[in-house]
Amino acid sequence: KKTPFSGEKKIFKLVSFSVEALGFPQGATAKEIFAKAKQLGLELCPAEVGPQMRLSYSDQPMDEWLYLAMEPIADASGGPGVFGVVRNDGGSWLCASYASSDYRWYSSGQFVFVSRK
Repeated sequence: KKTPFSGEKKIFKLVSFSVEALGFPQGATAKEIFAKAKQLGLELCPAEVGPQMRLSYSDQPMDEWLYLAMEPIADASGGPGVFGVVRNDGGSWLCASYASSDYRWYSSGQFVFVSRK
């Protein structure tokens, strides 16, 4: 309820990259990942992309976890988080994944960005 959404209808071209594909084979912090993405011409996603992506991505492959590259929001316990769009044996989910400034994401983590191109 506290997450700011623009309320404006927009279409975004989304792309995803693993942390390793962004040049971090040993993993990286969100700050490092987002800075590298910016160098590559990518942008952070507005928060509303997470819920909309969950609703529209009905054919998501089983066991795929996608994390939104976005400004962290407060999760249920007040900690910083980013949206995750997940499909597993339990179903399709929109979750908040912990994203403190010192948390290191595994190299296999997949992030979704807005492409400027």
